[in-house]
Amino acid sequence: MTFVFILLLVALLLFLLEIFVIPGTSIAAFLALISWGSAITLAFMESPEWGAALTAASLLLGGLGIRYFPASRIFKRFSLKASLPSGKDTPAEVPSYTGAARAISDLKPYGRIELPNGEQHDARSLSGFIPTGSEVEVVKAEKQYFIVRKVAPDNPQLN
Repeated sequence: MTFVFILLLVALLLFLLEIFVIPGTSIAAFLALISWGSAITLAFMESPEWGAALTAASLLLGGLGIRYFPASRIFKRFSLKASLPSGKDTPAEVPSYTGAARAISDLKPYGRIELPNGEQHDARSLSGFIPTGSEVEVVKAEKQYFIVRKVAPDNPQLN
């Protein structure tokens, strides 16, 4: 029975190591689970009553830990509190616009377009590939990009 308690102590130490020293690697947690499972198995082999009691105690303590540890001061000390600010990498919403534009990159089907006022925006082609320099028509403004289609060369609307 002494070996069972040694395995449980090793499991506890490995679990604490995983939480406080090397979080995120899961190696120590995996070894802790193996040690804990071995302790339960050995306890059942020595005495079914001890095995059942150890299993019940483990489940009870594990459940209490899962329930109350995230609300503890220790957990709050180690958890991330700051949020990342939105910055330049966050795409801005596109203005409401429909009409003529020019492809400034290949749209396959995503790329960049330039509006008549010089603003550049992301766009998605309805008609597949559109080469750079082609005249396009903005059909719809989505939240972060325009939906465009290639203009036929004989279309007088955009000339």
